[in-house]
Amino acid sequence: MVGAFGRFAWSETRNWKLEIAEARKTGLPEGDHTFEEFLTMLRTGKDFDHLHPTCTGAPNSGCVPKPFDGDLLQIMPWPVQQHMTDHDIRAIFEYLKAIPCIQGNYPGEPADRCQ
Repeated sequence: MVGAFGRFAWSETRNWKLEIAEARKTGLPEGDHTFEEFLTMLRTGKDFDHLHPTCTGAPNSGCVPKPFDGDLLQIMPWPVQQHMTDHDIRAIFEYLKAIPCIQGNYPGEPADRCQ
């Protein structure tokens, strides 16, 4: 797969999809982040969840290989979104928060996630 920052490997168990997605705790689309965190993600690409740190050894499905920085969201197009106004980013944040939680009953998902 070729992303905005180069070529990425695909893994059936864990892909390189890092985006503002549904949160595991509440199921809300904005990822349980505060507006300030959301703003920081869109301005700087900071990955608050640290799902894919930079590999310290051989690359595997749980890390991103150097020269990529595991502290940054690799696929999400934050370099383009960083120029949006605070007002526009707030509108996106509020829209995502308004989407209701959908209980998926996936393995490892809390039974009361949407409550």
